[in-house]
Amino acid sequence: MKRFISKFGIVCALLLTMMTICVCSRQQTIQIQKGVVRTIQRPDKSSVYLSDVQISQRGVDTVVMSGEDGKFELVIGNPETDDAFYLTSVIKAGYELVDNNILGKARTCSPEVPTEIVMINIKEKDDDKERISKNAFRYAEETYNRLNVSLKRKLKQKSISEESYWDQKDDLYRWLKKYSSMVKDIAERYAMIDYATIDSLNASINIAIENGEMERADSLIATAGSLTQLVKANREAESKAMKQTQMNKEIEGKASADIATIRRDINRLGDLLYSKHMVCFSKAESDSAVYYIKLRAELDSTNVEWQLDAGLFIGNYLGELEDEMSFFLGRLSNALQRKGEISDEAAAYYNIIGAVYDVQDEYTQALEYYNKALKIYMELYGEQHPSVATSYNNIGWIYEAQEDYIKALEYYNKALQMWKIAYGEQHPDVVMSYKNIGQIYNTLEDYPKAFECFNKVLEINIEIYGERHSSVASTYNDIAFICNSLKEYTKALEYFNKTLQIDIEIYGEEHPDVATVYSNMAYSYIGMKEHDKAMKNLRKSVSIYKALGMQEAANNIETIILVLDQGR
Repeated sequence: MKRFISKFGIVCALLLTMMTICVCSRQQTIQIQKGVVRTIQRPDKSSVYLSDVQISQRGVDTVVMSGEDGKFELVIGNPETDDAFYLTSVIKAGYELVDNNILGKARTCSPEVPTEIVMINIKEKDDDKERISKNAFRYAEETYNRLNVSLKRKLKQKSISEESYWDQKDDLYRWLKKYSSMVKDIAERYAMIDYATIDSLNASINIAIENGEMERADSLIATAGSLTQLVKANREAESKAMKQTQMNKEIEGKASADIATIRRDINRLGDLLYSKHMVCFSKAESDSAVYYIKLRAELDSTNVEWQLDAGLFIGNYLGELEDEMSFFLGRLSNALQRKGEISDEAAAYYNIIGAVYDVQDEYTQALEYYNKALKIYMELYGEQHPSVATSYNNIGWIYEAQEDYIKALEYYNKALQMWKIAYGEQHPDVVMSYKNIGQIYNTLEDYPKAFECFNKVLEINIEIYGERHSSVASTYNDIAFICNSLKEYTKALEYFNKTLQIDIEIYGEEHPDVATVYSNMAYSYIGMKEHDKAMKNLRKSVSIYKALGMQEAANNIETIILVLDQGR
């Protein structure tokens, strides 16, 4: 089951500027907020304006729809008393918001520029993620094989001892496993980049990384100069401009303009540092990867997303949970000093500290911090907000881990209802909620309700992605397992075969997912007491694992074959 503790659900993004046009009469002032909805710009796709997007705001019953040109207008609730308004939902089937944080936050009215809402096609995003993941895995495997050959050569030449050889080999294997486990998160980040908002150098670097061309990316990064020196120069310039603002009112205007330029440079430099971190990580240059992600965090200590990236890398990659906890507790302390208890920053850090405790199975402390985040989000945004839904989902996970399934269902259902209100049915967070609820029913052996939940997941996934997609294949696989639990083996095989057909179409015969489906089908045949068919499928699974060099997985299946042979 998938947890929802990624930074995407808890990071505070920059507020979008909201604009207003004022039309005056003798009786009252009517405030009209103009805006436009567009898609994300990708390397191979221009941004387009979206029609039929449903936009709702707090305190207004009417739902506004964007027109053919993506434009919309909102009437502000009470123009005589309100100088801000709040979006509560932005919905279009098959699309999701690039920045969920535009919901529920106060938007200041301004007459100059229309509000811009950016969305992404979910299927296109998922296709990009798959493409980026494949390129990343390919490059990682090439790196692993190249470094392995180099280690063997060094051992043969006796430039390293046998003990050192095995230590380095173990380190290399650990790197490959950890890198592989993080590829999906990496692909998510790059698939969500809006190329309309970044400079040409970072755009070229990102394209190279998305294509798995790490040497080219590294060469492009090098054209910017020493990143360490750039960070130092940027911080010195910012410090100087801030002092000028404080000391001399006459040059305050110029200093403020300098600060604005410096802030833009910080964002550009932050992108370069993340790319350098990513390139180093893909090359198994672990120390350098840590250095650049930490340097980025130090560049702007108020940027919560950058702090989360650094802290999570320390914990997830280095496995240094104590250092990770110390890192986030320090950030929380700074946030509380600067902004007080009730702030997005504090809530974000409470959430992530809860997640660190969660990973350590310290559920009482995790629950304490998740509840602190929930309290802040509810005070800031009220009950109906995606961040509140995220907190409910996290709390539900803790209750599930503690085997308090009734409480878990209560919180998962609360999260589901809020996400449906904010995003509509066709959204990944809604799908995840149905999965979480279905898994609880499966654990409780209430298989009809579990079947109902996963069928809902299947229905939404087919609507979003179409029939021939990995997410649809995965859902068929989940439903097949429920059918096995119901002892409806023929029906289970029907769903497994659907999974198999899609996986072979997407990945080809020699792929771990295909091998897994063959072994899953064997369990249905075992239930039907058709051992010959079960053995045939298990042997297919072993053959694929061996062809892929996955000897450990092959050994596990061969052990099952041996047990079945002995039991006949």
